[in-house]
Amino acid sequence: MQAGKYLIPESRAPKTFGNFYGLTIKAIIMVKWKQNIQLLDLDTETNLEVTCKTCGFFRYVNVGKLLSLSENQYKFLDEIEQNLTCKKWGCDGKTRIAIANDTETEGFTGGLS
Repeated sequence: MQAGKYLIPESRAPKTFGNFYGLTIKAIIMVKWKQNIQLLDLDTETNLEVTCKTCGFFRYVNVGKLLSLSENQYKFLDEIEQNLTCKKWGCDGKTRIAIANDTETEGFTGGLS
């Protein structure tokens, strides 16, 4: 199934549940945010924080670097997460990813004077 410039796999296409009084019933099953965002949706300068579920080691991976590999171009973030492993010596554990936020946080500056 083709939608614009993005390629949607059949497993993520709307499911047909059958006919109801002559109407075809289709529904999109609720998915998690990682299953809903393709790597192409993110800016190439965005960093993904990759954290190991086993040892807690974390690193940052640039989206542009992941997009340079042709097999990652149309993948969703949950598929990217399954393929990444821990880079710490001797661990090689499964990882989870999060979109890194570079904005600076500030404390509350208002109040009673």
